[in-house]
Amino acid sequence: MTSLPVVSAVSIGEGVSRLCSSPLGDGRDGVVLGSFSCGFYIRFGKSVFAVAGPQISPGPMHALVGRNPPTPRERSIAYFAEDFLVTTVCAIRLSAAEKYRPSGFTRQQLRAAARMLCQIDGKQIPPADLTAVWTDVTAAVRSFDLHAARKLLQGFGGGLTPTGDDVLAGILLFSNWLDPSNEIASQVAEKTDTSDLSRSFLIWAARGQSIEPIHALVRSAADLGSSRAKSEATGAYFAHMLAKVRSIGSSSGVAMLAGLRLAAAAWLAADHRTDL
Repeated sequence: MTSLPVVSAVSIGEGVSRLCSSPLGDGRDGVVLGSFSCGFYIRFGKSVFAVAGPQISPGPMHALVGRNPPTPRERSIAYFAEDFLVTTVCAIRLSAAEKYRPSGFTRQQLRAAARMLCQIDGKQIPPADLTAVWTDVTAAVRSFDLHAARKLLQGFGGGLTPTGDDVLAGILLFSNWLDPSNEIASQVAEKTDTSDLSRSFLIWAARGQSIEPIHALVRSAADLGSSRAKSEATGAYFAHMLAKVRSIGSSSGVAMLAGLRLAAAAWLAADHRTDL
């Protein structure tokens, strides 16, 4: 197919898989947006995903390889060809990669997890660059007005994915887990006025998918919050995953955690546990 060096992907998210398999999708020709320490970003239409080495966790918009991939030039072309993602410097074989598609949560698991999330030390909540809007954000989430929360948070704050978007991602995740059939979360994500990169991750958050450590944290919170599952080992694993999530990016993990905690608290406080 190509004389370029071939690198095999070990994990691809559902968002990447859909782009690869759909000839109509967001367009078959992509462009490299730029690089980071262990990979690079590619845009296909309005969708953006990361190609990265093993330092990055699996996620819906991640294609991960066993070692840091060669980095193509910014603005160079990339395209899908059969089971390959082809760039100007390498071809990435996707066919043997494990498909990342995390499962959702039952209502019982969510209740247990929500109780634990609400007990997390809130010293980093709200994130420092959202202090000015946090009271209004909290009120919007407590009244289950996700569009109002979006308007307050979209594109707000610093970071490659702005802090406000990361908080919104946590809110949308929890909303989907509560009711996957509710389309409001997806409508909110689509309307978010932010970068294509950030919106791509928000769209998948609204579908109930985020990076692996977020799902592992909430699952461990559900185990710890269940009286039948409590143990020293369960508590230690929850603390480990909490620290791991908080270490993601310069503020992304802390901000997503703030969004999850806010949504969980609103749900638990609502009469008859009204859905978001």
